Amino acid sequence: MGWHEVSEQAATHYGVVDHDDALRNVSDRQVRYAVEERKLEPMFAKTGIYRFSGTPEHWEQRLYAACRATGGVASHKSAARLWGISYVPAVRLEVTVPANQVVRLAGVVAHRSNRLLPAHVTTYAGIPVTTGARTLVDLSAVLGDETLERAVDDALRRGVTTIDELRRCFEDLAGRGRRRIAHLRPLLADRGAGFHPAANDGELRVVRWVVEAGLPKPVQQLWVVAEGKRYCLDYSYPAWKVGFEWDGWDNHGMRRAFDYDRGRRNDLELAGWLMLQFTSRMGRQVVVDRVRKAIEQRAGGLLCVNAQ
Repeated sequence: MGWHEVSEQAATHYGVVDHDDALRNVSDRQVRYAVEERKLEPMFAKTGIYRFSGTPEHWEQRLYAACRATGGVASHKSAARLWGISYVPAVRLEVTVPANQVVRLAGVVAHRSNRLLPAHVTTYAGIPVTTGARTLVDLSAVLGDETLERAVDDALRRGVTTIDELRRCFEDLAGRGRRRIAHLRPLLADRGAGFHPAANDGELRVVRWVVEAGLPKPVQQLWVVAEGKRYCLDYSYPAWKVGFEWDGWDNHGMRRAFDYDRGRRNDLELAGWLMLQFTSRMGRQVVVDRVRKAIEQRAGGLLCVNAQ
């Protein structure tokens, strides 16, 4: 046994070497000599965590090293970046450690928790990390409402977690001195049975405008049959046969999509649906006004709403 075994193990962990792990194959003197010869480079002072010289330096390597140095797991914004959750910039390395552990490590933010349950921890890309659900609950204590909503729906859309997993994790932690996560509760309440995460921010924005204006909350992802074909309506009011969708040029700029969309719209209109399309150039007032007028037209009466 020797450096070959140490190197092989490090190759599966971003080139990172833990001093204690290395001692299974080489002596303490050999480790110190490798550091002196700059074959091993310390990653965090006085932690016994090194990287093999010449291995690529990148964010995941530093995050893994931070977890090894602290005995913690990647969490908060670092976990969000690892999971690929959008809208959450990860500037510093963040880990979570047990509540009785004090960590002071340059460049690392260490959160302490007395409720880091086994069910809230997993491994992703070889790095110990909070689950997608726990990551979002932790983020709810540090993000604003709109950013949190975007992050939650992005995670749901990507399959990082499910609404049921998120709800269970929230209940595990709610009421245990974590008042700052309370504003996640109404967000969960809005995502009940039948909820489907919007495909993009535009859809989220349009629905938010409609609901904030006092209009009825639309049904999401309704499947209907029109001219013998099945179509899914992003948002609709089935009682009035009113539907509306957000159109992004990136999704509709190709000829095949262009033709499909026109045929789909024709089929829906022949089946009695009044379909509205909105784009990024249409502001709040235009969207609310069009939806309100469509409902009034079908309902045969005026709706009193706050369109501000």
